[in-house]
Parts: sequence; structure tokens; C-alpha cells
Amino acid sequence: MAGLNFEIDSLKQEISRTDSTLNTLYCNLGRIACNYHRAIDCPESNAVFDEICSLVQLKEELETEIENVRRRVDLKNRSDIELRDINKQMELSLAALGAVSAEVLYAGNLPQELLPCMKGVETYNTTLDSYYQKKQKGGLLSAFYQRAEDHLKGTLQTVFLNTGKLLYEERQKATVPGARASELYEKLDSFSERLGKTGELAPSASEVENADRVLKDFSSRNDELAEQINEKYTEYGRIISATIDEWLDEDAPQELKNACTRLRQELRRRERQNLNLNFYDAQKQINVHKASYDQYSSQVSMLEQQKATIEKQIADLSKKMLKEQEEIDKLREHQEEFTRLASNMERGSGNGTDIE
Repeated sequence: MAGLNFEIDSLKQEISRTDSTLNTLYCNLGRIACNYHRAIDCPESNAVFDEICSLVQLKEELETEIENVRRRVDLKNRSDIELRDINKQMELSLAALGAVSAEVLYAGNLPQELLPCMKGVETYNTTLDSYYQKKQKGGLLSAFYQRAEDHLKGTLQTVFLNTGKLLYEERQKATVPGARASELYEKLDSFSERLGKTGELAPSASEVENADRVLKDFSSRNDELAEQINEKYTEYGRIISATIDEWLDEDAPQELKNACTRLRQELRRRERQNLNLNFYDAQKQINVHKASYDQYSSQVSMLEQQKATIEKQIADLSKKMLKEQEEIDKLREHQEEFTRLASNMERGSGNGTDIE
């Protein structure tokens, strides 16, 4: 019985997989057959076909909206990358302008209007010279001033960058002289213009955040529509599959023929599995009834054994009863003899005759 139950459970699992495959094949048939709905001409499928058309249209409209939102997000991402690149190049040019201005300052050619912008450079040089002088004195603090000097040198690029920013902000009042400085001013103007245009084209952070939220909602809805469409394709495929022999002919498209062939093969497999399951179920019932039969047979055997014992007991008792009856009959015969003798004695006593 355990082996049979195992076979039944295995077959049921196989049937479950076949049913899943059938759903997929019905869906595939429905998806293909919808392209030939009018040629198939199955009136029972018209209502489902109309639902499929409506759902597909909704999905296409939604996908258009999704693509528009994604373009906005992509534009923001591209603009962010471009802005970071421009800002990086602009910082390099500003630092270069600061370095050039330091050279011009020490050459004595920097305009008076720009001198306030050079405080950072001057402070840097003064501090660096101070550390150097103190380090030269030697002693216990020499190593300390060496580390301070090294650290300060690491900030030089930042000093030049900050100086370049101040100089570029003051470009309307005065500019650093020289060909190299002029070239840097032109680059910075170009970068500034590109930053403005890129920033104008790119959506704001709030717009992108809203777009991300909308995109998530749209994508979820799109998945739901896809699932609904597949369910309707499956329903459509089931409906038209009942009349395949009526509308499928030699002139049908090959893809439609292939879909019908695969479905028919799987349906035959399912029918065989169902017959096997019925066979196993019948065998299971046979086993149940066989067990009952064996139980009843055992009970009959026991009763037959009891019957033989009882019949023997009855026969023994009947013999004893017969003996007892014989004894009773004998005793009654004696009683009759006693009665007869007693009667004779009474009659003799009445005649005066004595019996000795």
C-alpha cells in the first residue's frame, strides 16, 4: 500500500507539472492566435479578445509613459556626469590661474585691484618660510616643523584653487596679464557657459525624485497588466482549443500549427496521466475491498471452526439426553408395574383373601 501511495503522489506531482505546462501552452496559443482572430472565427472567444485588445492598448500607453520618464531620469544622470566633469576641469583651470597669478605677483606685474585676491598665496608663502626658518635652527622641534612644512605643501593646490576662484570673480574689474592667463580665462568662460546650459536642461532633484517614484508605480502597474494579459491569452487559448479541428487547416500559418501541435501533444500526455491515476485509484479501492474480504474470510473460518465444535457438543449432549430419556422410560415402566401390582393387591384384599 505504501508503494502504491508513493506512485500516486509521484503521478500527481507529474500531473501538476503538466497542468503548468498546459497553462503556458494555452497562453502561447492565445498570444499567437489573437493575430488571426478573424480567420479563426470562434464566436465564443470574441469577448475575451476585446478584453485583450483593451489591456494591450493600456500597456502600450503605459510603456510610452515609462519610456518618457526614463528619458528624464537618464537626462539627469547624464547631466550629473557632465556637470561633475565640467566642474573638475573648471577647478583645474582655476587652480592653474591661481598658480599663474602667483608667478605674476612675484614678477611685480599683477594689477593693484587683484592684490586682495592673493592673501591666501601670501599667507601660504609666509607660513612656509616661517616653518623653513624654524626647521633650519635644528633642535628638538626640527622634526615637528618638517612635518608641518610637508602638510602645508599638501594644501598648495587648494590655495591656488581658492585664489583662482577669487580672481575669476573679479575678472570684470581686472584680469591676470599674460597669454597663459588669457587662455585660462577663455576656458573658464567656456566651462561656465556649459555649466549654465547643462543645468538648465537637466531636471531638478525634486523632479528626478518624483520621476523615480512615478517610474516605480508605472513599472508595478505594467507588471500587473502583463500578468492580466497573459491570463486572458490563456483563457483565449482554452476557448479556441476546443474547436481546433474546425478552424485549423493546411493553409494556417506555421507558428499557429506548431502551437496547436505542442498543445495537442501535452493534452494527450495529460489524458494518459489521468487514465493512470484512475487505474491507481481503482487499485487502491481494490486493495481496500480485498482487505475487507480477507477480514470477512478470516471471520467465516473462525465461525466454521466454532460451528464444528458446537455441532460436536450438540451431538454429545443429544446422546446424553437419549440415555437420560431411556432411563426415564424405564423408570416409568417400573411405575406402571408398581401401579398395576398395587391395584391387584387392593382387589385381592376386598375378596378376603390374604396374600402371604
